Amino acid sequence: MLTSFLFLMVQYLDAVLGLGPLGTGLAILPFGLSLLVTTQLLDRFLAGFGHRPRAVTGLAVVLLAVLWLTRLHEDSGYATGMLGPTTLLGIGVGLALVPLNLTILATTRPEDTGVTAGILQAALTVGDTLGLALLLVPYNRAGGEPGTAVPAAFDWSAGIAGLSLLTVAVCWYLPGRAPRE
Repeated sequence: MLTSFLFLMVQYLDAVLGLGPLGTGLAILPFGLSLLVTTQLLDRFLAGFGHRPRAVTGLAVVLLAVLWLTRLHEDSGYATGMLGPTTLLGIGVGLALVPLNLTILATTRPEDTGVTAGILQAALTVGDTLGLALLLVPYNRAGGEPGTAVPAAFDWSAGIAGLSLLTVAVCWYLPGRAPRE
């Protein structure tokens, strides 16, 4: 989803808002900064809450941010249409990323941790690639014009984020599932 987000944001920032390469890079900076601050500082502060609640909360924040991005239109400005959801998305990803990775690595045998980490990274890379390919469907159906195509792709992104949140919540919180962290 991150690759898709960055692709879509670059299209919108450059083609619709006309920020150019440097302006687009600077406009995406709040996402990276909020992700960094969340993973480095906030995650330590929330460590006592456990991996599962933090991951589910992070995915819920991601869903809210993507739903907010579906409201973009051709007349949206950076400060009013993108800064808030971009920053919120960075916070949500930061909240979810570390606990999800730690949960995956903690639930494998110690001797298999290296292989598990490799598979996890491969799955993230392949998932990002497939996610981008999938989100190009609504993007192209909307005519490929970023002002209308980017919000259409974020509609599908919201569905994917909601499905991800639901899947994690159901798999982790079904009755009879023993918590493993």
